[in-house]
Amino acid sequence: MPTITHRIRSCFTIRVQTLLSLSMIGLFASLTAHADIDPSTEWKVIETPHFSVIYDSRQQFLGEAYAKFAEEAFASVAPIFGVWPEKTVIIIDDSTDAANGWATPFPRPTIGAYPVLPTGFDSIGDFGDWGLELLTHEYTHILNFEPANGFYRPFRWVFGSIVRPNVLLPRWYSEGLAVALETRLSNYGRLRSTNYLAIMRALVRDNALRIEGVGRIGESIPDWPGGMRPYLMGALLWDDMIRRGGISIVGDLNAHYAQRFPFFLNWPVKSRLGLDYNELLDQLYTRVENNAADQMRKIKTAGVPNEKLFLKDGNWVHSPAYSPDGKWVAAVAHSHNKDS
Repeated sequence: MPTITHRIRSCFTIRVQTLLSLSMIGLFASLTAHADIDPSTEWKVIETPHFSVIYDSRQQFLGEAYAKFAEEAFASVAPIFGVWPEKTVIIIDDSTDAANGWATPFPRPTIGAYPVLPTGFDSIGDFGDWGLELLTHEYTHILNFEPANGFYRPFRWVFGSIVRPNVLLPRWYSEGLAVALETRLSNYGRLRSTNYLAIMRALVRDNALRIEGVGRIGESIPDWPGGMRPYLMGALLWDDMIRRGGISIVGDLNAHYAQRFPFFLNWPVKSRLGLDYNELLDQLYTRVENNAADQMRKIKTAGVPNEKLFLKDGNWVHSPAYSPDGKWVAAVAHSHNKDS
């Protein structure tokens, strides 16, 4: 029969193997993301108090701009969490036309930023200072993953940065938090976008909102709205929690989860707000339904055009073109899980 010491050693071994696997996955994802960068590029580094900004030497202005954005993001986000890494690496990657970014704590806190402006029909199309809002979003991830408290502390001391308990939080938690702060700390952000507002109205109109429980909103389920679930529903839930508990709840929950065994989520939030995540989501959906119904009433009062609209089912409709006589309009419409 295994001894207690043997059981503890076995559990510890499994935990270390899990963290090592996550570390390798994050490292592989980072390497894959940069596999198409020109190897002849001459890189330079700008050091700021909290960041090392790596950029193409031909883009000095871009490197300086993102170094400034990074410290602005630090000034607004770091006090909310109360803990941050000594340095975070930022890689300015101008090898793609995609407007996006990424963040990983493995093997050290690193952000990749694509300095490409979103188009008007992107879900991230409601932006002001794109670089600042992008780094606010990605740095939120870095700070979300940073702490290791309680019984994790000695493991962090021994094994270093691979010990990141909060990387095991659901995607709706981490992505929703980043979208909520990207919105709250700017005059733009996805929670203000017409894209997100239209999605919520459509879900309410089709009586599909209540299907999206806590077990679904963290997943990229193929049916519409697909991979937007963690960002949209997670952000709405986080925005509601901040309204109830104040901005301090972000750092409080982050620190609390960083000392708990993973996957047991409800007690920290219930001890602060008196409701678990299912109950919070249920009350949130009631508010969303009321807001959507009010918006749809206002839309209907604007009247219905006499012209008939012939448009196949689709979303992300963009690039309209009108006929010379003004009687016809053509547009590109992307149908979910189908080509445009």
